[in-house]
Amino acid sequence: MKLLGVALPESPTQLDIQQRLEKTKAAWHGKNIEDLSNLPVMKDAKKLAAIRLLSSLFSATFIAAPALLLLTVCEQVNLSINHGNVSFSAFVYASYGTILNGVLQDIESAYQFGSLALSLVEQLNADSINYRTFNLVAATILHGKIHIRETIALFQASYENAIENGDLEWGGYAVHNKCLYSYFNGPELMELEPEIKTISNTIARLKQETVLTWCQTHRQVVLNLLGQVENPCRLQGVAYNEETLLPLS
Repeated sequence: MKLLGVALPESPTQLDIQQRLEKTKAAWHGKNIEDLSNLPVMKDAKKLAAIRLLSSLFSATFIAAPALLLLTVCEQVNLSINHGNVSFSAFVYASYGTILNGVLQDIESAYQFGSLALSLVEQLNADSINYRTFNLVAATILHGKIHIRETIALFQASYENAIENGDLEWGGYAVHNKCLYSYFNGPELMELEPEIKTISNTIARLKQETVLTWCQTHRQVVLNLLGQVENPCRLQGVAYNEETLLPLS
């Protein structure tokens, strides 16, 4: 990233994070967020390479280095606002909406950035990565303003598009989130359990073992609530065994 003119600390401090968040908010504060869709197309080759690489780091930093994730997302937002939009910008704005919602608790601005991201998917012809945007907006933004039942269709679209583009990792994330949010939506558990089982089998075929473990956890919760275990206070059953699998999480 240094070769592309982007300087990121290996171990971000709280001050680093605060300064980047403030700098990024200053870049769009006072503007209509929806107007960011009218930015020119990014043409600088180095900036294009930088935003592509930073975008590819999302999953790894989300799981292993969340402090660094905040910085990489802010850097991408600044690149887009200062140098123009690119197909990755839809996912960038969705990522930033995630931070606004989950970290800064700015639900209104988060929703506006999520809406901006969805509108840019079509405007920027971002079909090759639209599944990332769909999944992120549905999982981290929409529930702040609308009922979670509205997210299920986006997760399904995200899964189908990810598989079409050969991205098994994000396909796994999407179908897992469909499973989780279906549970949160409060359906009949007898109907939900076989659906989660089917989703688990799908994830297993995708060979996404970590995501499979997550989904099996949810299925075991449902089995416990259905009374199909000896001890409902322990996640130990046909889908998941906390003694063997929890240490691997």
